Amino acid sequence: GLILSILGVSKTTLIESDARKTSFLKQAKKLSQQEVTIINNRIEKINIDCTILTCRALCQIDTLFKFVENATIKEKILLLKGANFQAELDCAQETWQFDYVTHPSITHAEARIVEITNLKRKNASS
Repeated sequence: GLILSILGVSKTTLIESDARKTSFLKQAKKLSQQEVTIINNRIEKINIDCTILTCRALCQIDTLFKFVENATIKEKILLLKGANFQAELDCAQETWQFDYVTHPSITHAEARIVEITNLKRKNASS
């Protein structure tokens, strides 16, 4: 998120549960000329309303979906995932309905950026 802000995304909110990392982010946000909000809390305890949600090295995909089930995500979720991305997607599809596209990562040949849209729990009432 901070890199996106530095690259010009006008409003970014970072959620970090580790106070030490939050302190670092508060110092690092000075590198950005954009609006950066840093929240020291767990993602599942935050009322999220965003356009795009991005996560890196947080948890398995199905666990993340539980954390953000009641969030308002207007466009998509972008996840940076390692070599086991397909197994995580397969596991998540047991409980969740969603569309996804994978994009190659430039950091590792087996890693992917997973773009998720239309997320909803299976068998959920409308």
